Amino acid sequence: IDLERRSNVLLRRQKADATMSATREVARDLETTLQNAFNRITSEERAKVGVLMNDIFLRMIGSDPEEGAVIRRVEISPEDDILVYGPNDRRLNSVVDINGASRRALTFAFILALTTVSEAEAPNVVDTPLGMMSGFVKQSALRIAIDYSSQIILFLTRDEIRGCEEIIDAHAGKVITLTNSTHYPTMLVNDPGVATRSVLRCDCDHRGSCPLCIRLTNTVGYPEV
Repeated sequence: IDLERRSNVLLRRQKADATMSATREVARDLETTLQNAFNRITSEERAKVGVLMNDIFLRMIGSDPEEGAVIRRVEISPEDDILVYGPNDRRLNSVVDINGASRRALTFAFILALTTVSEAEAPNVVDTPLGMMSGFVKQSALRIAIDYSSQIILFLTRDEIRGCEEIIDAHAGKVITLTNSTHYPTMLVNDPGVATRSVLRCDCDHRGSCPLCIRLTNTVGYPEV
């Protein structure tokens, strides 16, 4: 009887060990399958973002590879680095070889491409995206950002606004002005009348100003919004 009991115990342990071994094997197979799927999806999505980022960026800066442009293309490496290429497929140094406006446009293009590919229905909220840009690049960046966003909220300085008034007129659903109280008296005409540092809001748009937001640098408009 004792031998039979011990035999039954060993058989149960053997079955339990076999079950555990099979479970571990299934878990390993599942992990491998999921990892392969993740790597494939990541690679495919990275490629999609890279292609769209390249298209958006070149349009923003008005770069035509067929016309001898300095910047020919950009891409995302397998290590998730953003790479910039010039003539003859020469790798460019993003700090030395491209200017501040192009670097800012490249960042903006990446954000727009990422949100577009992800199909995320969420606002793009960007602080001073047009800094260092001017003329064609600034206007095209703003237009493209509007086209690729389901909703976009931009914090723009008066310098960023200048030259883009008509675009804002046509597309902005709401414009408000935010004023830093500490800018008085160096930048603001009037004392905002607050004792502590505050962000003050008024309903002035990108073409107007009021006693609260009117600035010494340009008293006819272009408040910080």
